Amino acid sequence: MRKYIRLYEEYTDLEEKSLEKHYSWPDVRNTIQSKLPYIIIDFNTEEALDKCIKGELFDEKYIKQTFHLKRSDNAADLYPSVFIFGEGTDLDKRVRKLTKRFDILRIVIAEYGSNNPDLYIQGERVDIGENLFTSNNIDELDGDDFYSIDSKYYKFIS
Repeated sequence: MRKYIRLYEEYTDLEEKSLEKHYSWPDVRNTIQSKLPYIIIDFNTEEALDKCIKGELFDEKYIKQTFHLKRSDNAADLYPSVFIFGEGTDLDKRVRKLTKRFDILRIVIAEYGSNNPDLYIQGERVDIGENLFTSNNIDELDGDDFYSIDSKYYKFIS
């Protein structure tokens, strides 16, 4: 019978890999409904999203999603998006930094305990609504602007 001894370095490498967390729709829903801080960034390109993840978000809590933007002909443009579970106190400062570095379409910021998240499109604040509408069926969203994670769809409504 042979016994193998694992080096401490090998053990910690395995432990770090096993601790990698994958977030899902319930994590996003619970964060929004609990009025915890978060940031949603909608990017113009997939390349901008990848650069942001590799350059800024690689060690943070986030989940990729898709933003569906309604066009005038009832079709929708799809944009890569990321939901960042906000930790820290100055989300506005962080968002300004990200806006300068990456090709961003729009940003949603929700401060801790805030009833209404702030939506910024090209530097202008727009009302997004305070309630969350979710569905498993894309047709229930009536072609409005909304997000999708896995097979769940959600949007903010007033």
